[in-house]
Amino acid sequence: MWLRRDALKLAVGAALIATIVVMVTGWWYSKERELIALAKNVYWEALAANEPELSARMVARVTTERAKAKKSYWGGSDIHDVVYARKTKSNGITVCQFTWTCKAAAKKEPGVSAKWELAMQIAREELAGKFTPPPQLAGATSYLNPKYSGRRNICEFKTRLVLLGKAEPESQHVFYRDPQGTIDKLVLPKRESVEECLPPKKPKKKTTSAARK
Repeated sequence: MWLRRDALKLAVGAALIATIVVMVTGWWYSKERELIALAKNVYWEALAANEPELSARMVARVTTERAKAKKSYWGGSDIHDVVYARKTKSNGITVCQFTWTCKAAAKKEPGVSAKWELAMQIAREELAGKFTPPPQLAGATSYLNPKYSGRRNICEFKTRLVLLGKAEPESQHVFYRDPQGTIDKLVLPKRESVEECLPPKKPKKKTTSAARK
């Protein structure tokens, strides 16, 4: 009788230990998965494009802010899912939340380099809450590089989001945040006042010397 009880206790204890090991392993895997996804986003979105460090840290902040918002169209609350979020339009075209995840870069590993090490450091410090953004960039949830963005996309950013500016003068990324209330929405530029929202201007035809005579 006592042997049976002891065996039962051992079995329960072993099952409990196994459950704890599975839970801890799953938690660790989830955290490591988020860390790598965030580091890759910082690397490909900023550091690989020679963005300054502060701009790279703001890319990490935008990513985590989107996860904290828990919005389905941003990928939900998981940082990995936010980084790799994508949607397919009615015309069959797939749009990725972060462009690099739709390109060959998504299948590449950054490799050992100073930039990858910095990306990992930035990701770790962001997840640990060690980074505080400059006051003028607080609350950033979006950014774009005007040089590589279409007119329609720039128009949407300028008329629907609050402009915060660049992290540093030499940065190409321009950061924005979502409007927080009625006043924010009232001061947003009207579409008719934004150049990128208007039809592109047609180039003037050159007048030949014969036509001028």
